[in-house]
Amino acid sequence: MQAPREYTDRYVETYSVGWERIRKNRWQRAQELGLVAPGAAMSTPVASLSRWNWDTLSPAEQAFASRSMAVNAAMLEAMDFELGRLIDHLRNNGEYENTIFVVTSDNGPEAGDPVNTSLQSWLKWQGYHWDLETLGERDSYVAIGPEWAQAASGPTNLFKFHAGDGGLRVPLIMAGPGIPEATRVGAFTVMPDVAPTVRDLVQLSSIFPGAIDMSGRSLAPILSGDAQGVYAEDEAIGFETSGQAALFRGDVKLVRSMPPYGDGVWRLHNIVDDPGETTDLSETIPALKAELLHEYRLYANRHGVLELPAGYDPQSAIGANIARRFIGFYWSQILAAFALFSVLGWGLYRAVYKLRAAKRASGTVHVNAVN
Repeated sequence: MQAPREYTDRYVETYSVGWERIRKNRWQRAQELGLVAPGAAMSTPVASLSRWNWDTLSPAEQAFASRSMAVNAAMLEAMDFELGRLIDHLRNNGEYENTIFVVTSDNGPEAGDPVNTSLQSWLKWQGYHWDLETLGERDSYVAIGPEWAQAASGPTNLFKFHAGDGGLRVPLIMAGPGIPEATRVGAFTVMPDVAPTVRDLVQLSSIFPGAIDMSGRSLAPILSGDAQGVYAEDEAIGFETSGQAALFRGDVKLVRSMPPYGDGVWRLHNIVDDPGETTDLSETIPALKAELLHEYRLYANRHGVLELPAGYDPQSAIGANIARRFIGFYWSQILAAFALFSVLGWGLYRAVYKLRAAKRASGTVHVNAVN
């Protein structure tokens, strides 16, 4: 993440209170805005977040963490500023009224933190740094890490690369011709729905009468107020990536989160009343869970989803693949470095050997035999 310093400086104090306080604030604000049900329980942070207690961090760790999140906020404000420039440009050239804007995200907040992993040496090799004063500026490398990611997802559970709603639920903002202003819609939708929505808003079918096959559903009926949703209450929608899996149907969700932040157990939640996925309904309504598991298997078969082998760790596999790619990309440099160090090592050995031989020849080397 990168942002101009003047943007970052605005947010350092905001995030100096730590991720626990920020997360609680977002949970409360989400209820005030009606984004989640009033009184909805906040998800429980995963136990493996060893640094979750903000007060246990040193002042230096707190300063670095708060500035990292400040860079994240600054980057979003900088993006908003540039979107404003684009809007002004479109207004000036007369294209604004003929433009549809779509702003969304492909997943929840990113929890990766390469700075605190074995990739740190590689990042330094590439010229990156993480100096506090210039964090977010040229050549710096910034990541918010899992603690801020959990805070950023607010009342929802987990973050990117997981099937908890914190990794899947994202905002979708649309504006332009044919879209009512200042309207909030709470209907369920998925990313493939964006393309057919734009198709219908620009009346692409009338321009190209041939069939335009798209897997998503057009949200145009929702935007116009003609429909409350495009998915039926009894319609199942599945997701899966690297074993992280979920199936939505109406108000309920079947979900499986894998290690390191999950345990691979299927759980059942009412995500309307419980967006934090805090209460597992598996024992309460086992028949529904079994029915949704069957629906998920149908989805998996239909889309060719393969179950991961027992004990398979995607993160370890990613690490191994990175190592292989690293060696494949830098093999010549690695070989040259090995050759150089071999020559230097051999030269040093020969120099020491000759020095010792010279000393022995001059009688200055004494060997003591110890019985």
